[in-house]
Amino acid sequence: SQGTTIGKIPYVAEVIDGSDKVVCMGVLVAKDMVLSAGSCGLGVFVDFRDYDDTIVSSSPNERIEIEKSLQHPSEEPNFLLIKLKSPSSFNFARLNQDSQTPSRNGERMFVMGWEETASAVSTRDIEAESLVKLGYLTTGACKSIPQKSPIIQEITQDLICAVNIGEEICSQVLGGPLVVGGQAGINEDSVVGIAVWEIGCFERGYPSLFRRVSHEESWLVNTICASSDNPPSYLQCDSDNRVMVTLIIQLDFYSEHTRWTLESIDELGTSEILLGRSYDSSQWLTSFKESLLLPRAPNQRQSYVLTVHDDGGDGLCCDHGNGYYELWFGDRNDTVWDLIGHGHMFEDESQVFFDIVMENNTVGFESNTSGDLNPPSYYIREAGWSPFITLFIKFDTAPEEVGWRLELLDEFGNLLEERENQPVGSYANGATGNKTMELIPLDDLNPGSYEFRFTMLDSQGDGLCCEKGLGKYRLYFGSVLEDNLVVESDSYGFGDAHEFVAIVPTYSPTQAPTISLKPTASIVPTVVNETRPRGGSLGQSLFYSFVVMTVGTLLLMCLLAIGEEEEEDEDEDLPSNPRI
Repeated sequence: SQGTTIGKIPYVAEVIDGSDKVVCMGVLVAKDMVLSAGSCGLGVFVDFRDYDDTIVSSSPNERIEIEKSLQHPSEEPNFLLIKLKSPSSFNFARLNQDSQTPSRNGERMFVMGWEETASAVSTRDIEAESLVKLGYLTTGACKSIPQKSPIIQEITQDLICAVNIGEEICSQVLGGPLVVGGQAGINEDSVVGIAVWEIGCFERGYPSLFRRVSHEESWLVNTICASSDNPPSYLQCDSDNRVMVTLIIQLDFYSEHTRWTLESIDELGTSEILLGRSYDSSQWLTSFKESLLLPRAPNQRQSYVLTVHDDGGDGLCCDHGNGYYELWFGDRNDTVWDLIGHGHMFEDESQVFFDIVMENNTVGFESNTSGDLNPPSYYIREAGWSPFITLFIKFDTAPEEVGWRLELLDEFGNLLEERENQPVGSYANGATGNKTMELIPLDDLNPGSYEFRFTMLDSQGDGLCCEKGLGKYRLYFGSVLEDNLVVESDSYGFGDAHEFVAIVPTYSPTQAPTISLKPTASIVPTVVNETRPRGGSLGQSLFYSFVVMTVGTLLLMCLLAIGEEEEEDEDEDLPSNPRI
């Protein structure tokens, strides 16, 4: 292939997984933001290349690591915005903000994808990349054409129908941008749609559907403004046009059930999604700080609603963790900030209604509701003086092999009391691939310093990861807050033991107590057997110590005797008056 310069189609991106395979396409929409399909997951890197409709680069010109992925909160196939850890040197494409573009039957468009060839699958040969030329069809025209997919009959205003007007190509274009305009520079090209379904083959004369970019303009623009380090100037993301609110959200065990939306509400009660995000199953028990930039109210007062959804119907607390959310006006690091609302215990959803008000060049807020009527559970837990320990376990495919115990030790590390014991086999029924939470009460402990030993057991010696699945466990002193984390582990042998010191403070009615953790050296035994003695009386400890010392003494005497015999042999070979 012959070389060319950046400028033909510089903004098309490839999302790469950990095994160096292309999982989907994307488009650079800011120097550090890539737009793709919501079903494009597991990306680790994004690649950019020099190419036009004739591929010219056999290897990536630029590879950038992914910082985070921001999923649109809709339950339907939709968009994904990817934040890059560093800016790209390539040019970005402009988002189409005109709901009437495209509008004419036959209007030319194109999409970039990968041809399904053997070389493309095995070697990611860049020459297998393809540009598909399409023509726009109105909704009526699209439905009138015979098609193979029943989804075409369900076309709505948020979709774009396009038909192949070029060569028949089987191309993987999931996440690929649908572009109108020329191919000679960013000023002429505009991204009007994204392939949010895997299309497969573009057969000549058959229509395909793309998600319309302008339909989700508010979510795209506001998310880019809130997340990008250098958003495009045409989006008008500068602070003079925005008001910051901050969402802090602590997820429970089932993070994949949680999503949220922030919508504006006009005078007629019509809502529009400005911001939102959903989470995946790998983000369980994780806390997020979402900085949200809202457009300034053009009429001095603008109404909003934050809705936190839980698809499992059990909220963020307390069956599967002590999750919660808080919505703040401003940033908690600023000198001016205030709590708008919060929530934790709900079923399907919890809402906070509020207004952003501008008076005399001063911006403030008025809260109409505060989420839950009661304060979040972690306030309740930490404001009391009865200590407890929280254990979360995500099982592998063999939960029957798992057990654990919690022991209270004296100041010398000797066993005082076994506080809790779940022997191997306790989780044998119905726990495969599931998660569980154990709350271990310590109500009888007075204020003071206590030393504990926690041991996680596995009867087959393969831990919770990774031969039989991706399990793990987390142990907290108190509720699920990052400062309370004692240990997090997944890969170990028969046992994983950790000793730690926890301080139970004196209860103060005016100030919530704090937990101070002082972890000691981790004990990771080669073999942990439930039938083996594990502590006991002082007499037992002395007996075991005596046996160990006796055996050690005998071994040492044998070694000394052997050493004396070797020295005598060496002395026979030396002269009677050695020269020193």
